[in-house]
Amino acid sequence: MMPHHFLHAPLSPSHSLSFDHSSFQPSLALHTTVLHDVSSSSFSTFYPSPSISFSAASVFTSSPAEASPFSVYSLVTSSRAPAASGSTSPLPQAPTASRVSSRTQRAQPSTVAPLAPARTTRRRSAATKRLHQAARAVLPGSPLSAARAEALAAEDVLLLMGPLPEQVSERWGRLLPADRWRLQVALSCSVAVSTLKKYASGVRVFLRWCDANDVPLTERLPTSEPALLRFFMTELDEFRASTQSKRRSALELWHKIHGFPFNIDDDTCQCLGRAAKILQPEPLPSRDPVRLDDLRIIRAALNVNSDRALAAVWACVSFAFFGLARLGELTVESHKPEVLSALRSLRSHWTLRSESGSVAPTVVLHLPQDKVQGTDGSDLIAARQAPSPDLCPLAAVQFHLRANEDVPASAGAFAYIDKNGRVREMTSDFCTTTVNRALQAAGRPTITGHCFRIGGTTFYLATGVPDIDIRRHGRWASDAYLIYLRRLYVSAGRIFADVDPTHG
Repeated sequence: MMPHHFLHAPLSPSHSLSFDHSSFQPSLALHTTVLHDVSSSSFSTFYPSPSISFSAASVFTSSPAEASPFSVYSLVTSSRAPAASGSTSPLPQAPTASRVSSRTQRAQPSTVAPLAPARTTRRRSAATKRLHQAARAVLPGSPLSAARAEALAAEDVLLLMGPLPEQVSERWGRLLPADRWRLQVALSCSVAVSTLKKYASGVRVFLRWCDANDVPLTERLPTSEPALLRFFMTELDEFRASTQSKRRSALELWHKIHGFPFNIDDDTCQCLGRAAKILQPEPLPSRDPVRLDDLRIIRAALNVNSDRALAAVWACVSFAFFGLARLGELTVESHKPEVLSALRSLRSHWTLRSESGSVAPTVVLHLPQDKVQGTDGSDLIAARQAPSPDLCPLAAVQFHLRANEDVPASAGAFAYIDKNGRVREMTSDFCTTTVNRALQAAGRPTITGHCFRIGGTTFYLATGVPDIDIRRHGRWASDAYLIYLRRLYVSAGRIFADVDPTHG
Protein backbone atom coordinates (compact mmCIF):
# COMPACT_ATOMS: atom_id res chain seq x y z
CA MET A 1 0.00 0.00 0.00
CA MET A 2 1.34 3.39 -0.98
CA PRO A 3 1.81 5.73 1.91
CA HIS A 4 -0.14 8.87 1.06
CA HIS A 5 -2.33 10.96 -1.15
CA PHE A 6 -1.11 9.86 -4.59
CA LEU A 7 -2.30 6.31 -3.92
CA HIS A 8 -5.39 6.76 -6.06
CA ALA A 9 -3.91 9.07 -8.66
CA PRO A 10 -5.29 8.77 -12.21
CA LEU A 11 -3.61 6.61 -14.81
CA SER A 12 -2.45 9.68 -16.64
CA PRO A 13 -2.82 13.43 -16.25
CA SER A 14 -5.49 13.51 -18.91
CA HIS A 15 -7.65 10.73 -17.44
CA SER A 16 -10.56 11.49 -15.16
CA LEU A 17 -10.89 10.31 -11.59
CA SER A 18 -13.63 7.94 -10.50
CA PHE A 19 -14.09 7.07 -6.84
CA ASP A 20 -16.31 4.45 -5.26
CA HIS A 21 -18.06 6.14 -2.35
CA SER A 22 -20.20 3.14 -1.50
CA SER A 23 -17.67 1.61 0.86
CA PHE A 24 -18.48 1.13 4.51
CA GLN A 25 -18.56 4.30 6.60
CA PRO A 26 -17.76 3.82 10.29
CA SER A 27 -20.09 5.11 12.96
CA LEU A 28 -19.34 8.49 14.49
CA ALA A 29 -20.03 7.03 17.92
CA LEU A 30 -16.37 6.61 18.80
CA HIS A 31 -15.19 5.92 22.31
CA THR A 32 -12.43 6.75 24.70
CA THR A 33 -11.50 6.11 28.30
CA VAL A 34 -12.63 8.59 30.92
CA LEU A 35 -11.17 10.08 34.05
CA HIS A 36 -13.02 11.73 36.91
CA ASP A 37 -13.49 15.46 36.59
CA VAL A 38 -10.43 17.21 37.99
CA SER A 39 -12.50 20.35 38.48
CA SER A 40 -13.81 18.76 41.67
CA SER A 41 -10.39 19.23 43.23
CA SER A 42 -8.07 22.21 43.51
CA PHE A 43 -8.31 22.73 39.76
CA SER A 44 -11.81 24.19 40.14
CA THR A 45 -10.21 27.49 41.13
CA PHE A 46 -8.93 27.92 37.59
CA TYR A 47 -11.89 26.33 35.77
CA PRO A 48 -15.09 27.69 37.39
CA SER A 49 -18.51 26.70 36.17
CA PRO A 50 -18.62 27.94 32.59
CA SER A 51 -21.13 30.50 31.48
CA ILE A 52 -21.30 28.62 28.18
CA SER A 53 -24.49 26.59 27.82
CA PHE A 54 -23.57 22.91 28.02
CA SER A 55 -25.84 19.88 28.03
CA ALA A 56 -26.92 18.68 31.44
CA ALA A 57 -25.21 15.32 31.12
CA SER A 58 -21.47 15.76 31.38
CA VAL A 59 -19.23 13.53 29.31
CA PHE A 60 -17.08 12.98 32.38
CA THR A 61 -18.01 11.07 35.51
CA SER A 62 -18.28 13.24 38.57
CA SER A 63 -16.52 11.19 41.19
CA PRO A 64 -13.36 9.07 41.42
CA ALA A 65 -15.41 6.06 42.42
CA GLU A 66 -17.13 6.07 39.04
CA ALA A 67 -13.90 6.45 37.09
CA SER A 68 -12.13 3.50 35.60
CA PRO A 69 -9.54 3.12 32.87
CA PHE A 70 -11.92 0.63 31.28
CA SER A 71 -15.14 2.66 31.40
CA VAL A 72 -16.17 4.18 28.09
CA TYR A 73 -18.45 6.88 26.85
CA SER A 74 -19.50 8.16 23.50
CA LEU A 75 -17.95 11.53 22.74
CA VAL A 76 -20.49 12.26 20.05
CA THR A 77 -23.50 10.34 18.81
CA SER A 78 -25.96 11.14 16.11
CA SER A 79 -28.32 12.63 18.71
CA ARG A 80 -25.50 14.68 20.31
CA ALA A 81 -26.30 13.09 23.68
CA PRO A 82 -23.35 11.68 25.65
CA ALA A 83 -23.68 8.00 26.43
CA ALA A 84 -23.63 6.80 30.00
CA SER A 85 -20.43 5.40 31.47
CA GLY A 86 -20.00 1.78 30.54
CA SER A 87 -22.30 1.93 27.53
CA THR A 88 -21.27 1.00 24.04
CA SER A 89 -22.16 2.33 20.64
CA PRO A 90 -24.51 0.40 18.37
CA LEU A 91 -22.95 -2.06 15.98
CA PRO A 92 -22.41 -0.78 12.45
CA GLN A 93 -25.09 -1.70 9.98
CA ALA A 94 -24.56 -5.07 8.36
CA PRO A 95 -23.76 -5.12 4.65
CA THR A 96 -26.03 -6.63 2.06
CA ALA A 97 -25.75 -10.33 1.41
CA SER A 98 -24.13 -9.73 -1.96
CA ARG A 99 -21.12 -8.12 -0.25
CA VAL A 100 -20.47 -11.05 2.10
CA SER A 101 -18.79 -14.20 0.85
CA SER A 102 -20.39 -17.60 1.40
CA ARG A 103 -17.40 -18.60 3.56
CA THR A 104 -18.05 -15.61 5.83
CA GLN A 105 -21.74 -16.47 6.04
CA ARG A 106 -20.97 -20.06 7.03
CA ALA A 107 -18.46 -18.92 9.67
CA GLN A 108 -20.93 -16.55 11.37
CA PRO A 109 -23.55 -17.87 13.82
CA SER A 110 -27.04 -17.48 12.47
CA THR A 111 -27.96 -15.06 15.26
CA VAL A 112 -25.17 -12.58 14.51
CA ALA A 113 -25.26 -10.30 11.52
CA PRO A 114 -21.97 -10.32 9.56
CA LEU A 115 -19.99 -7.10 9.91
CA ALA A 116 -18.95 -4.98 7.00
CA PRO A 117 -15.55 -5.63 5.41
CA ALA A 118 -12.75 -3.55 6.86
CA ARG A 119 -12.64 -1.14 3.96
CA THR A 120 -11.81 2.50 4.36
CA THR A 121 -11.55 5.54 2.14
CA ARG A 122 -9.47 7.65 4.46
CA ARG A 123 -6.48 7.44 2.11
CA ARG A 124 -8.47 9.05 -0.67
CA SER A 125 -7.57 12.52 0.44
CA ALA A 126 -8.52 15.77 -1.23
CA ALA A 127 -4.94 16.11 -2.44
CA THR A 128 -5.71 13.49 -5.08
CA LYS A 129 -8.52 15.66 -6.41
CA ARG A 130 -6.21 18.66 -6.49
CA LEU A 131 -3.72 16.56 -8.41
CA HIS A 132 -6.28 15.82 -11.11
CA GLN A 133 -7.57 19.39 -11.20
CA ALA A 134 -4.05 20.78 -11.54
CA ALA A 135 -3.34 18.40 -14.40
CA ARG A 136 -6.37 19.63 -16.34
CA ALA A 137 -6.04 23.33 -15.52
CA VAL A 138 -4.67 25.85 -17.97
CA LEU A 139 -1.54 26.91 -16.13
CA PRO A 140 0.09 30.31 -16.65
CA GLY A 141 3.56 30.81 -18.05
CA SER A 142 5.60 28.76 -20.46
CA PRO A 143 6.51 25.13 -19.74
CA LEU A 144 9.12 24.70 -16.99
CA SER A 145 8.69 28.28 -15.82
CA ALA A 146 8.49 29.60 -12.27
CA ALA A 147 4.99 30.95 -12.97
CA ARG A 148 3.71 27.50 -13.82
CA ALA A 149 5.33 25.97 -10.73
CA GLU A 150 3.78 28.66 -8.53
CA ALA A 151 0.32 27.85 -9.92
CA LEU A 152 0.50 24.27 -8.69
CA ALA A 153 -0.15 23.07 -5.16
CA ALA A 154 3.18 22.66 -3.41
CA GLU A 155 2.83 18.90 -2.94
CA ASP A 156 2.17 18.45 -6.68
CA VAL A 157 5.09 20.44 -8.09
CA LEU A 158 7.64 17.63 -8.35
CA LEU A 159 5.19 15.28 -10.04
CA LEU A 160 3.33 17.64 -12.37
CA MET A 161 6.20 19.88 -13.46
CA GLY A 162 7.23 17.30 -16.01
CA PRO A 163 9.78 17.60 -18.80
CA LEU A 164 9.02 18.90 -22.26
CA PRO A 165 6.91 16.50 -24.36
CA GLU A 166 9.87 15.66 -26.60
CA GLN A 167 12.05 14.79 -23.60
CA VAL A 168 11.22 11.20 -22.70
CA SER A 169 13.32 9.19 -20.29
CA GLU A 170 15.46 6.62 -22.11
CA ARG A 171 15.18 4.32 -19.09
CA TRP A 172 11.38 4.30 -19.29
CA GLY A 173 11.01 4.67 -23.05
CA ARG A 174 9.49 1.21 -23.46
CA LEU A 175 6.84 1.75 -20.80
CA LEU A 176 3.32 2.60 -21.84
CA PRO A 177 2.31 6.15 -20.86
CA ALA A 178 -0.16 4.82 -18.28
CA ASP A 179 2.50 2.58 -16.69
CA ARG A 180 5.03 5.38 -16.72
CA TRP A 181 2.55 7.64 -14.95
CA ARG A 182 1.85 5.02 -12.28
CA LEU A 183 5.57 4.63 -11.69
CA GLN A 184 6.03 8.38 -11.33
CA VAL A 185 3.16 8.54 -8.84
CA ALA A 186 4.68 5.68 -6.86
CA LEU A 187 8.10 7.33 -6.73
CA SER A 188 6.56 10.57 -5.54
CA CYS A 189 5.12 8.59 -2.64
CA SER A 190 8.63 7.79 -1.40
CA VAL A 191 8.64 10.90 0.81
CA ALA A 192 6.05 12.48 3.08
CA VAL A 193 3.71 15.18 1.83
CA SER A 194 5.45 17.69 4.10
CA THR A 195 8.75 16.85 2.38
CA LEU A 196 7.19 17.29 -1.06
CA LYS A 197 6.04 20.76 -0.01
CA LYS A 198 9.53 21.70 1.16
CA TYR A 199 11.11 20.33 -2.00
CA ALA A 200 8.63 22.31 -4.10
CA SER A 201 10.28 25.45 -2.79
CA GLY A 202 13.65 24.24 -4.10
CA VAL A 203 12.25 23.50 -7.55
CA ARG A 204 10.53 26.89 -7.70
CA VAL A 205 13.72 28.69 -6.68
CA PHE A 206 15.62 26.83 -9.40
CA LEU A 207 13.04 27.74 -12.06
CA ARG A 208 13.10 31.40 -10.99
CA TRP A 209 16.87 31.32 -11.36
CA CYS A 210 16.45 29.76 -14.82
CA ASP A 211 14.03 32.51 -15.84
CA ALA A 212 16.39 35.23 -14.59
CA ASN A 213 19.41 33.73 -16.34
CA ASP A 214 17.71 32.78 -19.63
CA VAL A 215 18.49 29.08 -19.25
CA PRO A 216 17.08 27.23 -22.30
CA LEU A 217 13.98 25.14 -21.60
CA THR A 218 15.80 22.02 -22.76
CA GLU A 219 18.40 22.45 -20.00
CA ARG A 220 16.03 23.10 -17.10
CA LEU A 221 14.29 19.86 -16.13
CA PRO A 222 16.02 17.50 -16.74
CA THR A 223 18.98 19.68 -15.86
CA SER A 224 22.32 19.75 -17.57
CA GLU A 225 25.46 19.60 -15.44
CA PRO A 226 26.61 23.15 -16.38
CA ALA A 227 23.23 24.55 -15.35
CA LEU A 228 23.36 22.65 -12.04
CA LEU A 229 26.87 23.87 -11.25
CA ARG A 230 25.98 27.46 -12.07
CA PHE A 231 22.88 27.27 -9.88
CA PHE A 232 24.63 25.74 -6.86
CA MET A 233 27.55 28.14 -6.91
CA THR A 234 25.25 31.18 -7.17
CA GLU A 235 24.89 33.02 -3.87
CA LEU A 236 26.75 30.25 -2.08
CA ASP A 237 27.49 32.68 0.73
CA GLU A 238 23.90 33.94 1.01
CA PHE A 239 22.20 30.83 2.36
CA ARG A 240 22.81 28.22 5.01
CA ALA A 241 24.39 24.94 3.94
CA SER A 242 21.22 23.11 4.96
CA THR A 243 19.22 25.22 2.49
CA GLN A 244 21.59 24.34 -0.34
CA SER A 245 21.39 20.67 0.61
CA LYS A 246 17.58 20.68 0.54
CA ARG A 247 17.52 22.32 -2.88
CA ARG A 248 19.93 19.72 -4.20
CA SER A 249 17.78 16.92 -2.74
CA ALA A 250 14.67 18.45 -4.32
CA LEU A 251 16.18 18.52 -7.80
CA GLU A 252 17.59 15.03 -7.37
CA LEU A 253 14.16 13.67 -6.41
CA TRP A 254 12.58 15.37 -9.45
CA HIS A 255 15.01 13.52 -11.69
CA LYS A 256 14.24 10.20 -9.97
CA ILE A 257 10.49 10.69 -10.33
CA HIS A 258 10.79 11.41 -14.05
CA GLY A 259 13.44 8.80 -14.82
CA PHE A 260 16.39 11.02 -15.70
CA PRO A 261 19.96 10.87 -14.37
CA PHE A 262 21.03 13.62 -11.98
CA ASN A 263 24.01 14.99 -13.89
CA ILE A 264 26.38 15.88 -11.09
CA ASP A 265 28.85 13.51 -9.48
CA ASP A 266 29.06 12.81 -5.74
CA ASP A 267 32.56 14.26 -5.32
CA THR A 268 31.48 17.60 -6.75
CA CYS A 269 28.39 17.59 -4.52
CA GLN A 270 30.53 16.94 -1.45
CA CYS A 271 32.93 19.74 -2.35
CA LEU A 272 30.07 22.17 -2.86
CA GLY A 273 28.59 21.05 0.46
CA ARG A 274 31.85 21.78 2.30
CA ALA A 275 32.12 25.14 0.56
CA ALA A 276 28.57 25.99 1.60
CA LYS A 277 29.38 25.24 5.25
CA ILE A 278 32.48 27.45 5.16
CA LEU A 279 30.87 30.33 3.29
CA GLN A 280 27.40 30.22 4.85
CA PRO A 281 26.17 33.28 6.77
CA GLU A 282 25.66 33.25 10.52
CA PRO A 283 22.58 31.36 11.67
CA LEU A 284 19.48 33.15 12.81
CA PRO A 285 19.11 33.59 16.57
CA SER A 286 17.78 30.50 18.29
CA ARG A 287 14.10 30.50 19.09
CA ASP A 288 13.53 31.26 22.75
CA PRO A 289 11.72 28.61 24.77
CA VAL A 290 8.32 29.26 26.28
CA ARG A 291 8.69 29.59 30.07
CA LEU A 292 6.20 28.90 32.84
CA ASP A 293 5.78 32.65 33.30
CA ASP A 294 4.80 32.90 29.64
CA LEU A 295 2.22 30.16 30.10
CA ARG A 296 0.71 32.00 33.07
CA ILE A 297 0.49 35.21 31.02
CA ILE A 298 -1.25 33.33 28.22
CA ARG A 299 -3.64 31.59 30.62
CA ALA A 300 -4.57 34.86 32.35
CA ALA A 301 -5.31 36.55 29.02
CA LEU A 302 -7.60 33.80 27.69
CA ASN A 303 -11.17 33.92 28.95
CA VAL A 304 -11.74 30.21 28.53
CA ASN A 305 -14.95 30.34 30.54
CA SER A 306 -16.87 32.39 27.97
CA ASP A 307 -15.19 31.59 24.65
CA ARG A 308 -14.97 28.00 23.44
CA ALA A 309 -12.30 28.87 20.92
CA LEU A 310 -10.05 30.21 23.68
CA ALA A 311 -10.69 27.08 25.74
CA ALA A 312 -9.41 25.04 22.80
CA VAL A 313 -6.39 27.31 22.34
CA TRP A 314 -5.39 27.01 25.98
CA ALA A 315 -5.77 23.22 25.94
CA CYS A 316 -3.61 23.08 22.81
CA VAL A 317 -0.93 25.32 24.33
CA SER A 318 -0.77 23.50 27.67
CA PHE A 319 -0.76 20.06 26.05
CA ALA A 320 1.94 21.06 23.54
CA PHE A 321 4.21 22.34 26.33
CA PHE A 322 3.92 19.47 28.80
CA GLY A 323 3.50 16.81 26.11
CA LEU A 324 6.54 18.03 24.09
CA ALA A 325 4.35 18.12 21.01
CA ARG A 326 4.98 19.80 17.70
CA LEU A 327 2.23 22.36 17.21
CA GLY A 328 1.70 21.06 13.68
CA GLU A 329 0.75 17.68 15.16
CA LEU A 330 -2.12 19.30 17.07
CA THR A 331 -3.37 21.82 14.51
CA VAL A 332 -4.18 22.10 10.80
CA GLU A 333 -3.13 24.61 8.17
CA SER A 334 -6.61 25.50 6.97
CA HIS A 335 -10.30 25.13 7.83
CA LYS A 336 -11.08 24.00 4.28
CA PRO A 337 -12.32 20.38 4.27
CA GLU A 338 -10.59 19.65 0.96
CA VAL A 339 -7.13 20.26 2.44
CA LEU A 340 -7.60 18.55 5.82
CA SER A 341 -5.27 15.62 6.33
CA ALA A 342 -6.92 12.23 6.65
CA LEU A 343 -4.19 11.30 9.13
CA ARG A 344 -4.60 14.20 11.55
CA SER A 345 -5.39 13.62 15.22
CA LEU A 346 -9.12 13.63 15.94
CA ARG A 347 -11.37 14.23 18.92
CA SER A 348 -12.00 10.49 19.07
CA HIS A 349 -8.27 9.90 19.60
CA TRP A 350 -8.29 11.26 23.16
CA THR A 351 -7.77 8.89 26.09
CA LEU A 352 -7.88 10.01 29.72
CA ARG A 353 -6.33 7.58 32.19
CA SER A 354 -7.07 7.72 35.89
CA GLU A 355 -4.60 7.62 38.74
CA SER A 356 -3.22 4.18 39.58
CA GLY A 357 -1.10 3.84 42.70
CA SER A 358 1.90 6.11 42.34
CA VAL A 359 1.11 6.80 38.69
CA ALA A 360 -0.50 10.19 38.19
CA PRO A 361 -3.44 10.58 35.80
CA THR A 362 -2.53 11.36 32.21
CA VAL A 363 -4.17 12.51 29.03
CA VAL A 364 -3.15 10.73 25.81
CA LEU A 365 -3.64 11.82 22.21
CA HIS A 366 -3.01 9.24 19.53
CA LEU A 367 -1.33 10.47 16.36
CA PRO A 368 -2.20 8.33 13.31
CA GLN A 369 0.98 9.58 11.65
CA ASP A 370 4.24 10.60 13.31
CA LYS A 371 7.30 12.37 11.92
CA VAL A 372 9.57 9.52 13.07
CA GLN A 373 7.24 6.51 13.15
CA GLY A 374 5.41 7.38 9.94
CA THR A 375 1.96 5.85 9.52
CA ASP A 376 2.58 3.58 12.52
CA GLY A 377 1.70 6.62 14.58
CA SER A 378 2.49 7.34 18.21
CA ASP A 379 0.95 8.62 21.42
CA LEU A 380 1.39 12.08 22.89
CA ILE A 381 1.14 12.02 26.68
CA ALA A 382 0.80 14.82 29.22
CA ALA A 383 0.54 14.15 32.95
CA ARG A 384 -1.24 16.02 35.72
CA GLN A 385 0.67 18.98 37.12
CA ALA A 386 -0.61 19.25 40.70
CA PRO A 387 2.03 21.85 41.77
CA SER A 388 0.78 24.13 38.96
CA PRO A 389 -2.98 23.53 38.76
CA ASP A 390 -3.47 26.70 36.72
CA LEU A 391 -1.26 25.25 33.97
CA CYS A 392 -2.25 21.58 34.21
CA PRO A 393 -2.75 20.07 30.73
CA LEU A 394 -5.10 17.42 32.11
CA ALA A 395 -7.51 20.04 33.44
CA ALA A 396 -7.16 22.13 30.28
CA VAL A 397 -7.98 19.25 27.94
CA GLN A 398 -10.93 18.09 30.07
CA PHE A 399 -12.36 21.59 30.13
CA HIS A 400 -11.92 21.91 26.36
CA LEU A 401 -13.71 18.61 25.71
CA ARG A 402 -16.62 19.64 27.94
CA ALA A 403 -16.85 23.16 26.55
CA ASN A 404 -16.85 21.82 22.98
CA GLU A 405 -18.88 18.68 23.58
CA ASP A 406 -20.99 19.34 20.47
CA VAL A 407 -17.96 18.93 18.22
CA PRO A 408 -18.19 15.68 16.20
CA ALA A 409 -15.78 12.89 17.05
CA SER A 410 -14.56 13.03 13.45
CA ALA A 411 -13.30 16.61 13.87
CA GLY A 412 -9.80 17.57 14.97
CA ALA A 413 -8.58 17.00 18.51
CA PHE A 414 -8.77 20.73 19.30
CA ALA A 415 -11.72 21.64 17.08
CA TYR A 416 -14.17 24.03 18.71
CA ILE A 417 -17.54 25.75 18.35
CA ASP A 418 -17.14 29.35 17.25
CA LYS A 419 -19.38 32.26 18.24
CA ASN A 420 -21.68 31.53 15.29
CA GLY A 421 -22.21 27.94 16.40
CA ARG A 422 -20.05 26.45 13.66
CA VAL A 423 -17.46 23.72 14.14
CA ARG A 424 -14.01 25.09 13.39
CA GLU A 425 -10.68 23.30 13.20
CA MET A 426 -7.79 24.63 15.27
CA THR A 427 -5.34 26.17 12.81
CA SER A 428 -1.74 26.86 13.69
CA ASP A 429 -2.13 30.51 12.64
CA PHE A 430 -5.10 31.09 14.94
CA CYS A 431 -3.35 29.43 17.87
CA THR A 432 -0.06 31.31 17.56
CA THR A 433 -1.77 34.63 16.75
CA THR A 434 -3.94 34.34 19.86
CA VAL A 435 -0.94 33.45 22.02
CA ASN A 436 1.26 36.24 20.64
CA ARG A 437 -1.48 38.81 21.17
CA ALA A 438 -1.48 37.89 24.86
CA LEU A 439 2.32 37.95 25.11
CA GLN A 440 2.66 41.29 23.33
CA ALA A 441 0.11 42.86 25.65
CA ALA A 442 2.31 41.81 28.57
CA GLY A 443 5.50 43.11 26.94
CA ARG A 444 6.85 39.64 26.19
CA PRO A 445 8.48 38.66 22.86
CA THR A 446 6.40 36.75 20.36
CA ILE A 447 6.96 33.07 19.71
CA THR A 448 6.57 30.44 17.02
CA GLY A 449 4.71 27.17 17.37
CA HIS A 450 7.84 25.12 18.01
CA CYS A 451 8.72 27.22 21.06
CA PHE A 452 6.33 25.11 23.16
CA ARG A 453 8.26 21.93 22.41
CA ILE A 454 11.54 23.74 23.09
CA GLY A 455 10.17 25.22 26.30
CA GLY A 456 8.84 21.94 27.60
CA THR A 457 12.16 20.22 26.93
CA THR A 458 14.08 22.97 28.72
CA PHE A 459 11.63 22.92 31.64
CA TYR A 460 11.97 19.18 32.19
CA LEU A 461 15.76 19.40 32.04
CA ALA A 462 15.81 22.22 34.59
CA THR A 463 13.64 20.23 36.99
CA GLY A 464 16.00 17.26 36.93
CA VAL A 465 14.17 14.88 34.61
CA PRO A 466 16.79 12.47 33.15
CA ASP A 467 17.80 13.15 29.57
CA ILE A 468 16.79 9.67 28.44
CA ASP A 469 13.26 10.20 29.74
CA ILE A 470 13.02 13.57 27.99
CA ARG A 471 14.13 11.94 24.76
CA ARG A 472 11.53 9.19 25.13
CA HIS A 473 8.76 11.61 26.08
CA GLY A 474 9.52 13.83 23.09
CA ARG A 475 9.71 10.79 20.76
CA TRP A 476 13.20 11.55 19.49
CA ALA A 477 14.93 8.65 17.76
CA SER A 478 18.39 10.22 18.14
CA ASP A 479 20.25 12.90 20.08
CA ALA A 480 18.61 15.55 17.91
CA TYR A 481 16.67 16.68 20.98
CA LEU A 482 19.86 18.30 22.29
CA ILE A 483 19.37 21.21 19.90
CA TYR A 484 16.24 22.14 21.85
CA LEU A 485 18.03 22.51 25.19
CA ARG A 486 18.38 26.26 25.64
CA ARG A 487 19.58 26.11 29.25
CA LEU A 488 22.44 23.65 29.23
CA TYR A 489 24.04 25.55 32.10
CA VAL A 490 21.29 24.08 34.28
CA SER A 491 22.44 20.57 33.47
CA ALA A 492 26.10 21.53 33.92
CA GLY A 493 25.43 23.22 37.26
CA ARG A 494 23.53 20.21 38.54
CA ILE A 495 25.82 17.45 37.32
CA PHE A 496 29.34 18.91 37.23
CA ALA A 497 29.34 21.17 40.31
CA ASP A 498 31.04 20.39 43.65
CA VAL A 499 32.88 17.34 42.35
CA ASP A 500 34.70 15.34 45.04
CA PRO A 501 38.45 16.11 44.55
CA THR A 502 39.61 12.95 46.32
CA HIS A 503 39.10 10.99 43.13
CA GLY A 504 41.53 13.21 41.18
